[in-house]
Amino acid sequence: MFDNNAVELERAEEQLEDLKAQLDDAMGAEDMLEQLTERNLTLSEVGAYCQLLEGLAHCLQIGRASCRERGS
Repeated sequence: MFDNNAVELERAEEQLEDLKAQLDDAMGAEDMLEQLTERNLTLSEVGAYCQLLEGLAHCLQIGRASCRERGS
């Protein structure tokens, strides 16, 4: 009976170590996911600013063309 309990205890300790390793992996993956989410949001903001700048540049070109037409 003592041998049985010792074997079960050893298995339980091995399972506990495996679960700790899985938890560490999951926490690392969660941290990575949070970092990637932040980067993605930042890239989305950069994309929005680029679109805004392109729109402003287009308006500037229209304004310049309009001024040239009036001047001629």
